[in-house]
Amino acid sequence: MPYSATIRAAPARPMIAVEAGLSDLSAMACALGAALPDRGGSVLAGGGMLHRFGPSSLLWIGLPDAHVPDHSLFEARPAACARIVADLSDSHAWIDLFGIDALAVLAQGTALDMRAAAFPDSTALRTLAFGVEVILCRNASNTFEIACRASYSEFLVARLRLAADPAAETR
Repeated sequence: MPYSATIRAAPARPMIAVEAGLSDLSAMACALGAALPDRGGSVLAGGGMLHRFGPSSLLWIGLPDAHVPDHSLFEARPAACARIVADLSDSHAWIDLFGIDALAVLAQGTALDMRAAAFPDSTALRTLAFGVEVILCRNASNTFEIACRASYSEFLVARLRLAADPAAETR
């Protein structure tokens, strides 16, 4: 029986990745008009969401059609530690997954604890889904945005659709 979930290619989003020391990360979050999120947390910032994946890693994901922040925001402060700022906008494709069974579809391809207590709304993480490295954003209980390398997007959409309707493979 097919799951009730919608899987579709989504509009591109601007993305800026930052690797830096703690003081630089705080300054960069401040430049985007936000406080530095806790590890694993996210905050609204500069027309998008600022995600913190680890002690030295930030990822800003803008809304579709948002403007990429000027790199001078990130480069104006002298570096206290080694720092990398990279625009990832053109390297990733986006997939929307939503519906009452979206979680069940996604759970077939990842080993994550997908319960709301472990992966709450408005958070993001890096993981593998169906063997593809992804950035998984949970917007609401049954609404996910998935970013993957553009070259893997067709494969990932096909795997998600197969997980949503396993019988489709035999039709």
